[in-house]
Amino acid sequence: MKESLTQKMKMIFLSRATKKPQLEPGILLANIMYLSGATVYTPDFKTIAGIVVLLLLLFISALMSGSEVAYFSLSPADISKLKSSKSKRSKGVLKLYSMPKKLLSTILVANNTINIAIVILASFISSRLFNFSNSPLFGFIIEVVVITFSFFLWGDNAKSICHKEYPFRSVNNVMAASDT
Repeated sequence: MKESLTQKMKMIFLSRATKKPQLEPGILLANIMYLSGATVYTPDFKTIAGIVVLLLLLFISALMSGSEVAYFSLSPADISKLKSSKSKRSKGVLKLYSMPKKLLSTILVANNTINIAIVILASFISSRLFNFSNSPLFGFIIEVVVITFSFFLWGDNAKSICHKEYPFRSVNNVMAASDT
């Protein structure tokens, strides 16, 4: 007995634990997954924990990139405001600002380490959600091209734009976070 295309598409979306069909996420994705031969699994505890850690790493990366942009976008007027202020934050900002090479290298090394962890973790999550053994080229496209493009589009660019607009406020907020 022949199965219809819709029945085959529904069988693609299997639960990892029960191997029972699940609801498909959408007809376009269902067709792409069916044509590629990839299998989609429902998220388990490890996948959900990975997503939570990924969001935390994205937040930390946003702080790191934002602080880099904010520190090196401070205007002379902002520096004079910091010098006239007597707060611990201002003194901390000025101390870091007085060592620009060390500050920049520390931020870049830390941020690159976090970014590498994000890409590795995103690949892990992808491998837990999708089985690309029937279509390794499609897996490569999803895991490398889509994840990397999404990360750099939303991760690096969006957070930097925000901190460049308001560098003084961003630097003070980063220092406030380090005070606690």
